[in-house]
Amino acid sequence: AADWRTQATADTGASSADKVAMDRTEAYQILGLAPGASRTEIQDAYRRLMQRLHPDQGGSAYLAAQLNQARATLLRDPP
Repeated sequence: AADWRTQATADTGASSADKVAMDRTEAYQILGLAPGASRTEIQDAYRRLMQRLHPDQGGSAYLAAQLNQARATLLRDPP
């Protein structure tokens, strides 16, 4: 029988490719923008939120990652 350390650190088989991609609607909500916001509005909202939610400013890595993913999703080629 494997000890608890082995079980706790065992690979679950899930990869980063298994994660669900963020859709554009969710990305707009995270950045607090209306659908169809311009590139400049997206960048401005991202910058404003990141200044408050960055881990170095008392935010969390999770929130920063969500902002990064939202910005990336919206700045990709339009649907």
